[in-house]
Amino acid sequence: MKKQKKIIVGIDPDTEKSGICTYHNGELLAEALPFPQIIEKLYMLSTLPGDVLVVVEAGWLNAKSNFHGKPGRRAERIAKNVGSNHQTGRHIVEMAKYFGLEVIEQKPFNKCWKGPGGKITHEELNYILKNNGVEQLKSTNQDVRDAALITAIHANFKIKIKI
Repeated sequence: MKKQKKIIVGIDPDTEKSGICTYHNGELLAEALPFPQIIEKLYMLSTLPGDVLVVVEAGWLNAKSNFHGKPGRRAERIAKNVGSNHQTGRHIVEMAKYFGLEVIEQKPFNKCWKGPGGKITHEELNYILKNNGVEQLKSTNQDVRDAALITAIHANFKIKIKI
């Protein structure tokens, strides 16, 4: 079992707004923020006393990261967006390390959920949060849900669900 950190931050990078989730003292805050605000939040966390663990979804660690199967210009656009998201993630990792935070580059988890493409749904995430004594989230997008799942796993939440 992993040693529990005081503050755990999960980030799912995106070029527009990245999902970021912070877990501390039994409270979870999940939101989507643009890059400058992500960096600002990481800096603020680096000034707090105690341990902080930042976990960034690192799709660039996959041997192949462009699984869409679309043809032509659409494929080119998707590939460009994937590359941009990866670069955003690399910059987030670089800045978190620069601020002296402990960073884990997390390979994307297997897609085993009920949502499109095997992604986690809002209902599945809230079921996990409820069963771990954490207040459920009112609304989420996919980046926020992915960040919350990263945080939940690194905070040792029980993930096994039946809904």
